[in-house]
Amino acid sequence: MKKQNKNYSIIQNYTPTELRELGYDNSDIESMKKVSLYDEIIANPK
Repeated sequence: MKKQNKNYSIIQNYTPTELRELGYDNSDIESMKKVSLYDEIIANPK
């Protein structure tokens, strides 16, 4: 998360290098969906 306020957050996708460091392989990375402009993400559902 880059910035946030009470109503909104600005996030950034992981880079492929960061995903490999987290244990994902290339086939996993290629099949992942990307976050796009205007996607809604629920960070802390209740």
